[in-house]
Amino acid sequence: MDYKPHTLLNLKNDKMVSATARIGRRFILVVFGACILSATYLFVEFSADTLSYHPKLSKYLAPIESGLKNVVPINFTHIPSSFSEDQLEDHHYREDGLLEVNPQGPHPIYELMERSQRTWDSRLRRASRTLQDAVREYRRRYRRPPPKGFNHWWDYVVTHNIQLPDEYDSIHDQLEHYWAVKPADLAQLQQQWESHRDTYTVGKVTEGDPITVLGTSMTNETLQHDLNRLANGQLNLIKDVQQFIPPFRAIFTASDNPNQLTDHNIEAMANQAITEGTYIDIHHLPSVNTDGWGAGCPPGSPLRAGARLMHPNDKTFIYDQQLSMDVCRHPENVHLHGAFLQYNTTPVPEVTLVPQFSPCTTKLHRDITVPSLDGWTGDVDNVSWEEKVDDRLLWRGPPSDVYHSPDTTWVTSHRPRLVNHTNTRDGVQTFLPPTNSSREPVGFGREVKSGDLNMATMDIGFTGDFAACASAACNVIRESFEVKDSLSPDTSALYKFVIDVDSHGFSTRFKRLMSSNSVVFRSTVYSHWFTERLAPWVHYVPVQIDYSDLHDAVIFFRGDINGEGAHDQLARKIADAGKSWSETFWRKEDMTAYLFR
Repeated sequence: MDYKPHTLLNLKNDKMVSATARIGRRFILVVFGACILSATYLFVEFSADTLSYHPKLSKYLAPIESGLKNVVPINFTHIPSSFSEDQLEDHHYREDGLLEVNPQGPHPIYELMERSQRTWDSRLRRASRTLQDAVREYRRRYRRPPPKGFNHWWDYVVTHNIQLPDEYDSIHDQLEHYWAVKPADLAQLQQQWESHRDTYTVGKVTEGDPITVLGTSMTNETLQHDLNRLANGQLNLIKDVQQFIPPFRAIFTASDNPNQLTDHNIEAMANQAITEGTYIDIHHLPSVNTDGWGAGCPPGSPLRAGARLMHPNDKTFIYDQQLSMDVCRHPENVHLHGAFLQYNTTPVPEVTLVPQFSPCTTKLHRDITVPSLDGWTGDVDNVSWEEKVDDRLLWRGPPSDVYHSPDTTWVTSHRPRLVNHTNTRDGVQTFLPPTNSSREPVGFGREVKSGDLNMATMDIGFTGDFAACASAACNVIRESFEVKDSLSPDTSALYKFVIDVDSHGFSTRFKRLMSSNSVVFRSTVYSHWFTERLAPWVHYVPVQIDYSDLHDAVIFFRGDINGEGAHDQLARKIADAGKSWSETFWRKEDMTAYLFR
C-alpha cells in the first residue's frame, strides 16, 4: 500500500488551544488524519474545508471518529487573573486519582510533593520491625494467618534489610480470587493452561528438588531464546531460597505485557464465594462477557457504561498513581495507549480463573505480577546534579508501542503522541506559571507559542529503529517525524530531566533511569511488582497518559522558556530520592523477597 499524508501537522490555519483558552471560540475534539494526536484532547477551531487528510488513512480514523459524534462544545468559566494571598483555596481531589487545579489555590506541585512525602514517611515509620509485628499486620490486612514458612521469609527480610516488609498488598489482591476455586479444580485448569502458547512452567516436583523449568510451549525460535533468558532470570532470583519452597508449578508468559483479560462477572462470583466460604463451580461460569474492555470493569463504571472520550475543563495532575491507571475510571486511555490499541477486534475476556505470571498488568487483566531481570542494572556512578547542564526533557526511542499498520489506530498510541506533542510548532500552549512560593495562587495559566515552548523545554524524538511497523506505516512515520540521532550514555547523563514511557509492554529503561540521578517523569498504564513500594512526587514525577500535565510539570521544575521560576532544589530532591530508592528498594534481594513471599 502506498499512501502519504499531506503533512503530519497540515491543519491549515488551525490553532491548537488548551482547555483554558479564550472564551467564546467554538471548540471540538478532533483526531488528526495522518498525524499523531499532540495530546489526548485537541480542541480545534475548524471549518469543513480546512481539515484534510489522505483518503487511504480513513481506516485509521474511523474507530475514533465514531466516538466523536456526540462531542459538545466546552464551556469555560471566567477566572480572575489576580488574587489576594489570604484567599488561597483548596484543590479538588477527585475519585479517579487526579487533582483538579483550583486557580485560586497554590501551584499544585508544592502540595503534591508535600502530601506524598508525608504518606511515604508514614509508611516507613509504621513498617513491622519483628516477626510478631509482621504476623500481626498480615492478619490485620488479610484476615487470615500467614502461609507456612513465613518465618523463613522473615529471616530473609531481616538478613537482607528488605524495606517496607508489609507492603505486598498486590500479591494478596492478585491471588485472592483463586481461594474461590477448589484445589483439585485449580490444578486441572492449570494443567490445561500449561499448553497455552508462548508460556513456560517453572516449579519443583518433590520437596528436595531444585526449582527448574518443567515445560514450555514456545511457537518460534525467537521466543525460545526469550525463554532461556526469562526463565533463567526467574530461577536466578529464587535459587537462594528454593529449599524453603514446597513443590509447586507456576505458569509464566513469555510476553512483556499481560494477556489475561478480566471478566468482572467471574471475579464478582469468586468474591461472593470467598465471602460465603464456598467454591465456584468451574463448569458453570457466567457466559462470555462481550463488552470488550469494559468486561473487566464493575457495572456503572465509565468504561463499562460506554464512555469513550472525556472532556476536561480544568488542569489536572496525578495524586494517586494506581487510581490514575484504572482504565475503568479513565475510559479515554483505551484509545490512547498501545496496550489496548493492538487489538483489531473487540477483546474477549478469559472465562476461566487460571493463575499466570507476567512482568506487569493492568486493571483490566488478571495476570499476577512478578519481578523481571529485563533491564535491571546495579548501582552505577552517575554525573552529579551540578554537572547536568541540559534542562530540557529527554527521550529517545523507536515507535515500538504497538504494531503500526493500516489495521491499527496507531496514530493515537502513546509514543507517536508524545513525539508530536513535544515537537509541534503550531498553535499555542497554556501552562501554569511556576510561582515563587506556595503562598501565592497559581492562576489560570499563560499562553505561549507551542514552537517556542517545545524548543526551550523538550528534546524528544524517534530514533531510526522502525521494526514494529508495516512498510507503508513505516513510510508514514518517516515522512511525518524528524528522526533524531541516538544519544550516548555520557551525553544522556547531562540531562536533568528524562521521561520514561511504555513500549509494547513494560519499559525496561525505568530501573536505569531511576539510577541516573536525573528527575524521571513517568507515564504508564502498567502496574509492576514495585508499584506500591514507590511514591509519586517523592521518587519520580507521574504524567498522565494524555500528557496534558507534561509541560506544566516540566516548567515548574526547570522554569519557563526563559528559565524563570525554576525550582531546581525541589527537582534535585526528587532526583536524589529516586536514585536512593533504586539502590535501596530495587536490588536483586528485593526481587527475591517478592518472589519468595
